[in-house]
Amino acid sequence: MHSSIRTRLAIAFVALTAGLLVFVGLVLAWQNYVAEQAQVLELQGERTQRISTEITSYMQQRENALTQLISIQGLSDLDRSQQTQLLSEFVSYSRAYNKLSLVGSNGKEKISISSTEVISQLRDLSATDEFKIPASNNQVYYGPVQFSESTGEPYVVISVPVTDVRSGKVVSLLVAETRLKPIWDLLAGLSLGEGSSAYIVDAQKRVVAHNNPSVVLRNTFFTIPSKDGIHTGVSGTRVDLVTNRIKLGQQEFTVVTEVPATEALAEVYQTELTLAGLLLVAILIAGGLGWLTARQFVLPIEELVKTAQAISTGDLSQQVEMSRHDEIGTLATAFNRMTTQLRDLIGSLEQRVADRTKALATSTEVSRRLSTILDQQELVNEVVNQVRNAFGYYHTQIYFFDDARENLVMAGGTGEAGKKMLAQFHKITKGRGLVGRAAETNEPILVSDTANNPDWLPNVLLPETKSEVAIPISIGDQVLGVLDVQHNIVDGLKREDIDALQSIANQVAVAVQNARSYTEVQRSQVLLSDALRAARLGNWEYDFEHDLFHFTDDFYAIFRTTAEKVGGYKISSADYSRNFVHPDDAALVGTEIQKVINAKDRLFTTHLEHRIIFADGEIGYIAVNINVERDENGKITRWYGANQDITERRRLEEINRKRAEQQEAINLITQKIQSATSIEAALKVAARELGHALGAQTAVHLDASNGQKTTSAIGE
Repeated sequence: MHSSIRTRLAIAFVALTAGLLVFVGLVLAWQNYVAEQAQVLELQGERTQRISTEITSYMQQRENALTQLISIQGLSDLDRSQQTQLLSEFVSYSRAYNKLSLVGSNGKEKISISSTEVISQLRDLSATDEFKIPASNNQVYYGPVQFSESTGEPYVVISVPVTDVRSGKVVSLLVAETRLKPIWDLLAGLSLGEGSSAYIVDAQKRVVAHNNPSVVLRNTFFTIPSKDGIHTGVSGTRVDLVTNRIKLGQQEFTVVTEVPATEALAEVYQTELTLAGLLLVAILIAGGLGWLTARQFVLPIEELVKTAQAISTGDLSQQVEMSRHDEIGTLATAFNRMTTQLRDLIGSLEQRVADRTKALATSTEVSRRLSTILDQQELVNEVVNQVRNAFGYYHTQIYFFDDARENLVMAGGTGEAGKKMLAQFHKITKGRGLVGRAAETNEPILVSDTANNPDWLPNVLLPETKSEVAIPISIGDQVLGVLDVQHNIVDGLKREDIDALQSIANQVAVAVQNARSYTEVQRSQVLLSDALRAARLGNWEYDFEHDLFHFTDDFYAIFRTTAEKVGGYKISSADYSRNFVHPDDAALVGTEIQKVINAKDRLFTTHLEHRIIFADGEIGYIAVNINVERDENGKITRWYGANQDITERRRLEEINRKRAEQQEAINLITQKIQSATSIEAALKVAARELGHALGAQTAVHLDASNGQKTTSAIGE
């Protein structure tokens, strides 16, 4: 025991001392780390800035050379042969350009010269940015970095406008493919140290220059970190990375330098190791001091331990004999007082445990029963009877808010009093009495002695009530009703009862909410089912990955069949086509499905109609609405839709079409009869047109005896 207490105190002392030392050490280490890293970043930033300046200077020199070629050499004033010669000499002398082109105001090349030849095949650049932008704003234009197909080297197109001195308008452009290979050479010539690197990244995140050209030739891409510091570099290792953004015309580039993290922070690591060694020595010294200090507390605490062990065996008559007046003496006094209280507490503990156990058992039983009840009235009756019978209360009742949330209407109560109040539609106004106040405040209201509470409302049907508690039945801030419990004993309801009843009220709230939701869902399902049957409509889902349709009874109903006859509620697309698609329309349906599969829209919707042969042999028509949802990668996440029996609609459409054709034929015959010049001609027209319409031969017979004319149809 001595060793155990001594060890714990020593550990506590060491932990406190070591904690402070470690905290101070960590603060110092962090400050040193931050300072060292800041210094490294500052030095590396200066190097990056110098490299950026040299790169910017190189590109400015290339731009100035082109500008001087235009202004000093008077390029625009020379004839075509002189311009060609001048540009050829410039390309050959400079060797900083792959190609020079003189472009007219219409965007077409007049002259194009590479480093080796005069190019005869001239291009039309009128639709390119390298023409449109400088031609419109009369400023030098820098294009994005491109790579030569033959050498793989990067280059940048620089377009310099050539303006008319008098009008100030752009009359032509000098377009140069400027090589970036010299920048490669510049980076390769830097003294960076082993493992360090410098490179340039364009706006498309591609590495366009590197002190190791193979990185560029491998078509390397790199995402620039949001801030300088320790990051994963372009080579995939941890490095100290510093960036500097430069802008060449309209194009932005980032100059990056990297130094291996181990090299950049070598001094920091050495300092951290030294500090860790000092901390370890300090912790060892603190351990020794802690062990010595712990011995001073062993003897008095041992006396306390002996007394506690005796009490733990059931001897509550033990008292600690301690004459000290320090904190340990105070502890001994408190220990003796606690022993006395413990003797008094044990006398009533068994009864309290029994009461609490009964409350928990009742709450558990109520919870179990409520989980199986979905009818609100049955639920209320179960709760009030369970609570009264389990706790022996005088009366238990439950109220719920009416639709206007102005009154609390009794939903159930125990005994004859409960039945009479239900028959009288008993209700309480919100805010009135214990029940009304509990509903209004969403807090339990307890009256231990009703005779001494002026706000208590007596009930002639419950004359023996001496104490009452009202517990709100609520979910969050929404009060659904109140659980009211009454007892015929003064102080028969206490805080312990509130805790148990509140747990039951919370379970009742959830159960009532579930019951109401269940009733609403049932009603909605009935309405939906009726609507689907009336519209002869059936919904479905399709599992594209597993090729399975998921159908319902409403779906099978419109096809005049059942799931049992077809083979279940899940069938493949082949079974769907065989059971529900007319053979002559199978190709049509297949084409539409292929369109759905080939679509790329995140939400694709289509509609088709096809025929079906019902089980009784009748041919019908089905309208199909298809909806397909895809994720950002184009993968189908949901395929669903609805089928509708439109047979009757199609029949009506066919009848209306035939009627329209008949009416059109009648109108045509009428017009021709009206245009006849005599009765005989009209009769002939009528006979001929009727023959065409009826598919029969007709003839006109004149009755000479009475001068009347008649027609008769002769079958073909």
